[in-house]
Order: sequence, then structure tokens, then C-alpha cells
Amino acid sequence: MLDRSIKMNMKICERHASKYFGFLVFAFIIMDFLTIPAVIIAFVYLLLTYRDLFDRSLFGEEAYIYMAVPMSMKDVVVGKTIAACLYIMVSFILVWVALGISSLLTGIWNMGLGFGNIGGGLLQVMSGYADAIENNTLIVEEIVHDRGQLKSLSVALVLLPLEVLSLGILFCGVFQMGAIVRHLIDPQRNSGITTAGVVFGSTAVLLGIMAATTGVDMIISGDVVTIFSTVISIVVPVIFGVVLLVGSVKILERKYSLC
Repeated sequence: MLDRSIKMNMKICERHASKYFGFLVFAFIIMDFLTIPAVIIAFVYLLLTYRDLFDRSLFGEEAYIYMAVPMSMKDVVVGKTIAACLYIMVSFILVWVALGISSLLTGIWNMGLGFGNIGGGLLQVMSGYADAIENNTLIVEEIVHDRGQLKSLSVALVLLPLEVLSLGILFCGVFQMGAIVRHLIDPQRNSGITTAGVVFGSTAVLLGIMAATTGVDMIISGDVVTIFSTVISIVVPVIFGVVLLVGSVKILERKYSLC
């Protein structure tokens, strides 16, 4: 039943996927004053996809069609998570391809942190390269000879897809639990205050987990970019994401067993 759940959830994602991917690729190819608006629009479509995937398909108007298919709550939640993570990884690949195309068009692989270089800036931060520059471990366009720093940066870049995937799992957990909490508090979906509270609460949880990840890294590694920093940035979000997803399954099983 898991494969059927994945196919159904991929179908749900398709409603906003083309617009999300389109604006994302546009943003990272253009790399000028239109970058920020395009990234914002792409993010909005991502949120709409997550809303349909984790909220409306379970508790909205279309829920009766989705829930009519005999599937366990575990298959339902896991299928949603896999579908969402697949789209996250596709978007990651598209960003890299778009950056490559942009570099071919301009002759430069633009990794600056300026206003018009949002894509390169994000990749720098995620790989730890920006931190290394900030802490004077590296300077821009420097040839790096330090073997330990080379190893750390190489590992960070190689494991960058896993970092993106770990954040995707965390986002899925937060979205799914947030949708469940909202439904439990306001099953009729009439209260805007409840919706706003859940949104702010979910954002606070997400930021708190990310801050905890950074805090653990700072306590153990300090300001230096290390291989351990990369491992922490992968492991901690996955742990919290899995905990939230498992909790979501348990709550849904209890809710529907009582119906």
C-alpha cells in the first residue's frame, strides 16, 4: 500500500509543482533584481503544496476521497513524506542545474553574497564555505592548502544533498504535526486565530530546532567548520523530523480508531 500512497501524494503535489519549479529555476538562472521576488513566489507555491499534502488531503474538502482508500496511517504519513522529499530533492537538483546554466551564460560560477546572488549565497551557507570566509579561515578566491579545511569543505559539499533531505524531513514533520494540532483544536476550520497560532507555533518549533542544531555545533566545534558540523546538521533535523512524524502517526491512528 505504500507505493499507492506515494503515487497518490505525488498526484497531490502536481497541482503546484510546475509553478514552484518554474519560478525556482527562473530565480537561479536570472540572478538579478528579479531573484528575490521569484524565490518568494516559489516558496509560496511550496507552502501551498505542503498545505494540500499534509492538511487538506487529510482534513479538508478532498479528504473523503483520499481516506476512502484502505491504507494504514503509517503508509499515509510515510507516503506524504516521501513525496515531499522527492520534490525537495528535485528542486535541489534544479537549483544546481540552473546555477550551471547561469555560469555558462555569464562565464562565471557566481557564488557571491551580494543582493543579486541569492542562489550562490544559499549554497555557500549550506556548505559551510561562508562561515569559513567569515571566520578568516579562507578568503575569497584563495587557493586552499590546509588539508583539514579542504577535507571539511569537500565533505560538506558532498553531503549537501543529505543536508537538504534532512531539512525536508524536518519540514514534513513540522507541517504534519501542525496540521494535526490545528484540526484537533478547530475541526470545523472556522478560526483564523487558531490557524495563525499554529503557523506561528510551527515556525517557532522549526526555528527552535534549527537553533538547537547550531547550538550543539557551536558547543562542540566552535566557530570552525568541521566534518562533525556537517554530520550534526544532518542528524539533528532528521531526529526531530522522525519524532514528529512518528507522533503524527500515533495521533492519527488514535483519532481514526475512535471514529
